[in-house]
Amino acid sequence: MKTAFLLTAFLLLSGCAVQESVHVRNGKEYGKTEGLFRERWWNYYERGLSLAEGEFYDEAEQDFNSAIQQRGDDQWRSRSYGMHLINYFPHRELGIIHFKLNKYDEAVRELEHSLSTAESAKAKYYLNKARMSLLEQTGGDKSPPSIVVNSPSDGALTNKPSVTISGYAEDDRYVSEIFVDDIPFPVELSGQKIALRQEVALKKGRNEIKIRAVDLTGKTAEKMITVHEDREGPVIIIEEQTMLDGKVDISGFVTDSSEISSLMMNGQLVRLRVPAKSDSGDEDRVMEFHKEIDLAEGEDYVEITSEDAAMNITRGKLHVRQSDSGLRHLPLLAASGQGHLAFKPYDYALGGNALGKMLDDIPPNIYVRTPADAQTVYTDSFYLEGSVSDESKITSVLVNGQPVLKRKGKTVFFNHIAVLNEGANHITVEAVDIFGNRSEKAFIINRKIPVVRQIGSRMSISVLPFEKKGAGSIAGDAVFEGLISAFVEQRRFRMIEREALEDALRELRLGQTELADPATAAKIGKIVVADAMLTGTIYESENAMEVFTRLVDTETSEILDAQDVYSEDMSFQGVKLLVQGLAMKYRRSFPVAEGLIIKKEGKVILTDLGEEENVRKNMGLILFREGEDVTHPISEKILGSEPIELGEARIEKVYPGFSRAVIKKEKQGKAVVKDKVITK
Repeated sequence: MKTAFLLTAFLLLSGCAVQESVHVRNGKEYGKTEGLFRERWWNYYERGLSLAEGEFYDEAEQDFNSAIQQRGDDQWRSRSYGMHLINYFPHRELGIIHFKLNKYDEAVRELEHSLSTAESAKAKYYLNKARMSLLEQTGGDKSPPSIVVNSPSDGALTNKPSVTISGYAEDDRYVSEIFVDDIPFPVELSGQKIALRQEVALKKGRNEIKIRAVDLTGKTAEKMITVHEDREGPVIIIEEQTMLDGKVDISGFVTDSSEISSLMMNGQLVRLRVPAKSDSGDEDRVMEFHKEIDLAEGEDYVEITSEDAAMNITRGKLHVRQSDSGLRHLPLLAASGQGHLAFKPYDYALGGNALGKMLDDIPPNIYVRTPADAQTVYTDSFYLEGSVSDESKITSVLVNGQPVLKRKGKTVFFNHIAVLNEGANHITVEAVDIFGNRSEKAFIINRKIPVVRQIGSRMSISVLPFEKKGAGSIAGDAVFEGLISAFVEQRRFRMIEREALEDALRELRLGQTELADPATAAKIGKIVVADAMLTGTIYESENAMEVFTRLVDTETSEILDAQDVYSEDMSFQGVKLLVQGLAMKYRRSFPVAEGLIIKKEGKVILTDLGEEENVRKNMGLILFREGEDVTHPISEKILGSEPIELGEARIEKVYPGFSRAVIKKEKQGKAVVKDKVITK
């Protein structure tokens, strides 16, 4: 009696424990689970994973179906018993089994069901493969993709350093890849219509941007659009100027890479015409002009302005004089009866006669509108304006080695966009006249990045060592180091020094399982003074790797975001691409975006950052006010400003077109409507 009671009690305590179904392949056991098998959904799922790894697909399929009968939907971090959490994907794993058994219809159905309840990179990877195999089996893909570009229009002209390509690729079945200038645009899951939005940096002049779309069966479509970048105003070249009886006669050329809209002299519109012949030797537009201007008594200059089709403007003051001979050293040379020289000194230079050098041994005069040898700007480029003049004709003007002069002339008004790196930027202007006289002007522009836009003001992140499950390898060990490097290279987040994290881990003496807990991650984050902690798990088999990560807010212990990646390329390059893709997912999930405060009530603010900017709940904001503009004292060009930081806020709700945030810190005075925000 006593023995029967003890046996009954044992069975009750152990639940409905049954003997596990263990299978052996190549000396390795599959189908084993941790602890007793109690016929619960997590037992079936765990055993099914083991059986699938050993390629015992029929038995694994039965276990996954048994799990689904108890718990239907796939789910990240599903609670099994007590406080134990597992990533539960029976439909995904069923789909993979069907794919490997060449049952592609069933595979597509199960994988689509999995993604409808919980997105995962592994499900997307196999759904792409299953769809492709099904199309190849049925011959269902008949046509290549099509590409639609909504903006910019082909042949567009811009004075911006970059352009955003906006449109989509569409296919009768599935678009699988999109490339912009051979750079992959992220397409993780194939689809009939994939939206495209990609910023492309432009070079000066003509830019041909190639967009390529590929469908799952390899059919390809290409579309080429042309965008012209012109950020520099026209070059104004004064070839001749003479003054007689209060009138100044001016002739020359205007050149530009785009169409020249207008030329004004002392407020008068000057007629432009195509020259009889051009010696520019390139695709730049060259227009000729000739204008007679009446000067008021005492006036000794003419104001000249030219604008191009990209709305770039060049301005200058042409100083005039009674004589334009330039023959200071040959007083006996005669002038023609019309008041013009019968011959010009550069005629000798062209023949190589030494007399030419005697006529003009003075180098060109360079004038650049910069007040000092060094100045500080807060922009990523500097708009350089200047002029070069000489008694003889100028043949060459170079800015940092780049030519700006297309025709010879005695006075040249030019401007140039100098792209600036952070810190000191050396700018050199060189000019040479027709006799070989050379002059140079050099100065330094210091570019300073405002504090609110520096990497030091971005969200600070520390990466915890990842928990590793499955077959460990060198590839798995490389994920942690590679991910940190990928984050640093992308310059989106401020990464906490590795030494600070290692000191904290030594002090706390935590195991890998504990590191995966959000509360523990938040605790460590407070010690290393990080805004967020990245924790994760590597699931590794003999020929595949899945990395699941969570970004934990150290203030609230909330999970800000979760991203995963999957690959069956276990090579060094494959692992590198895997972690770069993971870092890119977080960068896209937390964009750096700037906006305005459009309403403020107490600690609550509304900003014009909305769903379109991809901002999200719990993102941090820096509140700031643009400081006083730093203005060039001569050209009156704005060189930027040093923003004043006002505090920090956190986004609580995101809507189309705007977002709601709560101010957490305020300093330097209170923020008001029209002050600015930037995401941390």
